[in-house]
Amino acid sequence: HALQGSPLDDMANPVAALFRLENSRAPEDMLNVVTNLLRWLSSPEQQSLRRGFTVWFRQVLFPRRLDREDVPNLEELEEVRTMLAERVKMWQKQYKEQGLREGFQEGMQKGLQEGVQKGLQEGLQEGVQKGEQALLLRLLRSKFRQVPDWAEEKIRQATPEQIIVWSE
Repeated sequence: HALQGSPLDDMANPVAALFRLENSRAPEDMLNVVTNLLRWLSSPEQQSLRRGFTVWFRQVLFPRRLDREDVPNLEELEEVRTMLAERVKMWQKQYKEQGLREGFQEGMQKGLQEGVQKGLQEGLQEGVQKGEQALLLRLLRSKFRQVPDWAEEKIRQATPEQIIVWSE
């Protein structure tokens, strides 16, 4: 990360490109460097340098960054660029799918947690309300011995605030 935003970013030479490749984290960054290398090393007299970079990709960089069975047998730097371009598309699709999958799982987890919390709150409120209703009915029975059915029904349909007022 120390090289990001460094003077090497503006240097159009193979050594700077090598350092940028070694320190690149995103496939898009590698693709940009290879594209620049192809432009810088386009003359026929630089064929051996292009070949050197191709061998370095195949034997050094790709084995460290890819699964061993995914390391392609590339002969030209242009093949490296083509492979990276295809991989970037594939990796972006995988990242997007993974992000969607993780977002879905996160949403499900959050929804489940909120649902459980809401259910517990509603259950607790209902339990408190039923307890208050039962207490009011006990108070009325202890005072009057019997509670008419219509009064009991009215208590069961009352809001918590009404129960408190009637209890007092």
